[in-house]
Amino acid sequence: MNNRNTFIDLFRIVAIMLIVIDHTFFMLGFNNLHDLGIVMGYIGVSIFFFLSGYLTKIKTSSKDFIIDKLIKLYPIYFVAMIGTLLTSEAVIYPYCEIIYTFLLQVFYPHTSKILWFMSGLMMAYILYAVRNINSKWFIILASIFFIEWCYIGNFRMHLMIILFFLGNYLSNYKILEFNWKPNKIINAIGSSTLVIYLFHVLMLTGLYLITMEPFWVYSVFIPIVIVSSVIIQKQYDKFTNWLKKQVRNKKQLKETFI
Repeated sequence: MNNRNTFIDLFRIVAIMLIVIDHTFFMLGFNNLHDLGIVMGYIGVSIFFFLSGYLTKIKTSSKDFIIDKLIKLYPIYFVAMIGTLLTSEAVIYPYCEIIYTFLLQVFYPHTSKILWFMSGLMMAYILYAVRNINSKWFIILASIFFIEWCYIGNFRMHLMIILFFLGNYLSNYKILEFNWKPNKIINAIGSSTLVIYLFHVLMLTGLYLITMEPFWVYSVFIPIVIVSSVIIQKQYDKFTNWLKKQVRNKKQLKETFI
């Protein structure tokens, strides 16, 4: 936690709150704020793609990079996926189980708007890893992705991938490296934004059974979601650290017998 960039964590908090507020507008039926909510949501997601690219570096092999990302992201995503498939009205069209399981939402025109970010983020990581291996393969794979997104009308992914690689490029110039002191609250919430993103709709849906009064939603329910997400993230970090250790030990054991 002490090594975290407080400015980036604050940036993450701003982004996730834009997304959460966007979704509350829809869930509370604020139709007059629909367009504003969409703009807020896209700004929030755009910030996340930019920051993800900014913070992405391959320290080992491309294969190990993807494995580490899957260990970090997929277990918590899988839980959110199950909850979404069971509760969300946005889950439509055949074969959604296969599409969600293999993170293929961005290649399918009509799947849940809640989880498409995870699919897009993994595709960005895959493109980044492939670029690290061979630039020609990267160009071919990126072209296939972009053509498919044009075909299905998913033009937002063009922008998100561009923002990801723009952030990665600008990281060389350390444009977000400000000498801010660590802040326990900001760093804790900033490190939990993925959990907030994945589960805020599910949590709010449950809390709406109590009341849907805007006052309670914004003054009580959203803080409950944030605190719950911080607690979940701390436990999840312990799990992923254990899982990484198991994978590392298995790899070392395999190398011993080769």
